[in-house]
Parts: sequence; structure tokens; C-alpha cells
Amino acid sequence: TQLEAEFVKMVDLGYYKEINTYSPEIQKEIWEAPVLNFISVAPAWKLQSLSTKCRAALNFGKRSKKSGLSLNDLSVGGSAPLDMSRTARFFKSRKGLAVGDISKNFQQIFISKDSYPLQLLVWRKDGDPKEPLTYWSIPRLTYGHKSASTLAKMSLEMICEYGESKCVLCTGNFSVTNPERSTMKSCHGVSHAFAYCTQYAYVDDTVMAANTVEEVTKIATYGAALLDKFCYRFKGVDICGQTYDPSSETLDELGELSVCGLRYNPTLDTISTKFPTFHNGKKIRGKAVAPPPNKKNPEHQNEFKIMEFKKPEDFTVENLQLIYKDVNKTLRLVVSLASQPYDILGIQCSLLGQLRHTVSKAMKMVKGAWESTVSEDLWTFFCQQLIQLHL
Repeated sequence: TQLEAEFVKMVDLGYYKEINTYSPEIQKEIWEAPVLNFISVAPAWKLQSLSTKCRAALNFGKRSKKSGLSLNDLSVGGSAPLDMSRTARFFKSRKGLAVGDISKNFQQIFISKDSYPLQLLVWRKDGDPKEPLTYWSIPRLTYGHKSASTLAKMSLEMICEYGESKCVLCTGNFSVTNPERSTMKSCHGVSHAFAYCTQYAYVDDTVMAANTVEEVTKIATYGAALLDKFCYRFKGVDICGQTYDPSSETLDELGELSVCGLRYNPTLDTISTKFPTFHNGKKIRGKAVAPPPNKKNPEHQNEFKIMEFKKPEDFTVENLQLIYKDVNKTLRLVVSLASQPYDILGIQCSLLGQLRHTVSKAMKMVKGAWESTVSEDLWTFFCQQLIQLHL
């Protein structure tokens, strides 16, 4: 299965380690610890991802039946607020742009051995109950933990601070990362420019911006070299105006990548909203699945239909209505479809206003009854507006 393949990949990378492979001393420390905390794991899909379409999602929020608390309840969140709008504004603020995705950003950080008993999990091959139960620990920082973002940010800041201390222009007397120790007002060294860009990073996405392409190229090259000294690496760095490389790890077949919830084409230097995906089923853990069985009339089970519109000529009212042909056009469906567009930069602002007005009309028409059906005329008009939104 996809989940088994992802689990095996994590094991091969050393991110999950079977407990019986540790030294006898560490095994003893784990099993004799006063608290053993087992993390539940379940599949989570992100089909748009180029590298990991199925992830082994770890639930650090699962509460103990005895205490009623989870590991996240007892962990410190820290001061690493995630503000994608701030990142997006910085990204579009300069003429020279670059995007670097840090590979396995959290998993580069080892946790203390004292914390091994708090990050345990059990596993059966392919989730088969007939397979033997195996016990594993997670010896690294990982997604899902409340403190992960803060610790990862602190690690990146420490790397940047080291780079700034080696600046040949100011000999370490200026620091963006730690301004309290600065004895100079400014320095134009590339290490400080990279440190400034990392202040606007969103999790593992590092956006870099400068006044010219030449400047941002220097920043990106320096950043990749600095991270490499600490065994970090970018999956790839994409710079505006570059030539499209079909073998790129970060670009799709259209030469685009995802940044700040939008599509960015570095070759053309254009930003656009993501392609919409429509289906008549339901979404479970990020994956669209077939609609639930029709218990009242099993013979009239709706056929599962899903379509991602990547070409303007495919995005028509007819195709959209074909997907929802056998689905009741309820207020719930209208509101659900209208809430899907994500546009942090306001590219679709004027068209979204029209769509919201139609939703308001639908709300008045059925008097707020979620399962009531809207008129066919309003549904057709709503589909037309939805199409205009993405063209």
C-alpha cells in the first residue's frame, strides 16, 4: 500500500527506528521509562504533492484515557507563528524571486534520548492484523508535534547566525538573526540578506526576494551552501527567469510549483491560483473517495466522478454539471464549492465578490436550510461564475 511504502521510506531514511535495533542500554531506558507514549499513525493524502502523495500522519494530539491529556497538551508551542499572508507579501515585493524547499525540514533534528519513550509507535506490515506487531521509536523531530515548528525555526536561526558571524564585510558585528549583539547599524553581506529572507519562511518553504535576479541568485546560492554545511539541503532552488528543466524535483509538467497556496511559474515569472478539483464524493484525510452507499435505494448508487481542470478548454459548464449530475444541488453543496478557492493575494477578489453574492441569494432562497435544493437557474449561474473564477 501507499502508506506501507511511505513507512518503509521513513525507516530507510532513519526517521523511524525499530526499538530492538537499539543498544541493550537504550532499550532498557525506553521500556523502564515512567511514561510510555504511543503515537497513532494514519494515512493522509496530498495528491498535488510531487514527492509525497501519501504521508504517515502522526497524531500527537491523541489524549490519554487516564489523564485526558496528549503530548501536545504538555508541550510548549513557542513563538513561531505561521503567517502565510506575510510570506506572500514578501514574495511579491521584489523583482528578483527565488523559492527553496528545505528537504525534510523537521526530521533533520535529533531529539534527546530521554524523549524516545514519548515518541513510540506500533506497526504491522500493510496494516494486516495477521502480521506480527513491531515496536518503533521516532528519534527525530517530526510533523504533528506542537513544538516542531518552533524548534525547526530556532535551528534555522542558529544556522543563519553562524553564517552571519562569518561575514567578511562586518566580521560578525552585524546580525539580522540576533540584532541585540549587533554593534553596526547595517551590512550588505549576502549572509545577512539570506538571514533576512528566512525570517519570512513558511515552515520548509524559504522564499527569497531581492531587487534584481543577480542578487537573488547570489542569496540562493549562498543559502544552499550554508545549509549544506549542516546536512540540510534544498530539494531545489527555482529562480525567476530560469530555463525549465523537465527533470526538476520541484516543478510539475507545466513548469510550476506550489508556493503560499498558489502556483508559481519561475520561467514565466507568473503567479496564479491553483487548479480546481471537483468530485461528487467526500473527502477523507485529504483524499476524495466515492460517495457513501445509497442505503434507501442501492440500485441507484451514484457513480464516483472526479476531475481536475488544468486546461481552460476543459473547464466548461457542461463538464462541471456532468460531475454533479446525480447530486442534489443543495445549499450545502453551493457553500462548499464557493469556499474552495484560496487566494491569499486577492487575484480573484472581484470575481469572488460576485460568487459570494450568489451564495447570499441561495441562502435567502432556501431560508438557510442546508439540505434544501436551490433552483436550476441559480445553480447554472453559480457554475458559470465558478468557471470564470478559474479561467
